[in-house]
Amino acid sequence: MKKLCVLMLLIVIMTAGVAHAGVMSGVKSWLVSNIISIVSAAGLTAMGGVLVKIVKTLKEAGEFMVVLGKALEDKRLTSAEIGSIYKEGKDVLNVWRKTPEQYK
Repeated sequence: MKKLCVLMLLIVIMTAGVAHAGVMSGVKSWLVSNIISIVSAAGLTAMGGVLVKIVKTLKEAGEFMVVLGKALEDKRLTSAEIGSIYKEGKDVLNVWRKTPEQYK
């Protein structure tokens, strides 16, 4: 979002000097014709980080389900299986943590 604001500010600054030369109408028409592309690109950029985290969460959740399924296959849980289940469950949540120090 900050990048979009900086981009828009730069466009305004660059076009302010050429407003009297009749170039402003060309810039205005270009900006209006491309506004959908600019807004959609900014939206996708903002959502990109969230989508990456969602994909990583689904991957970790799949790994968790595999470990859980293997552990429950014989209907007995050993301490090693419980530890691996705990580790994989923690990995699912760690995707949403901000820094590696919080993973502990």
